[in-house]
Amino acid sequence: MKRFSQAGVAVSIIALVMIAGIVWSYFFWVDGCNAARSAASDFAACRRLAEQIEALKKKPSLAVSRELRVTELSSRLEAALAKADLAAEDLVRVSAETARRLGDTAYLERETQLTLRDVSLRQVIVFLTTLAAEGSGLSVSSIRLTASRGVGTEGDWAAELAVSYLVYSPRSEVVSGRPD
Repeated sequence: MKRFSQAGVAVSIIALVMIAGIVWSYFFWVDGCNAARSAASDFAACRRLAEQIEALKKKPSLAVSRELRVTELSSRLEAALAKADLAAEDLVRVSAETARRLGDTAYLERETQLTLRDVSLRQVIVFLTTLAAEGSGLSVSSIRLTASRGVGTEGDWAAELAVSYLVYSPRSEVVSGRPD
């Protein structure tokens, strides 16, 4: 048998180490490319989700997470009265009802009864559309109009109105200090 020279063995070992390094570098590079593709895909998914979240934020909410405070409802009523050119005295009754559960759901409906006196139909419509404007969470549940005095004057109507909003409240929570 022939003996290999030490220099030949050293060159062979160095060549093998270099080939192993190149193979390892290639697999490391492939893993990096796969990770970059995965990151780009994840980024695109995150961007789509962020756009969906922003779109949903702009939509009106169907339910609020807590009941409106009296001051919040009062300020909305005052703004609607002002926009409809009504005086505070035209709103003769505001009666908030107890929240009631909607069927077997996690939602409560909170209704408020309102009475307007000596108003025109235009004022009633402006008042209600302002109250139930998109994003307010309030909706008109009922309207009852009656003619007051003789028909023929501008403010000759009385309006009994009910506006309501939904509150998300799973059964385990306590609302208004009372358990469901």
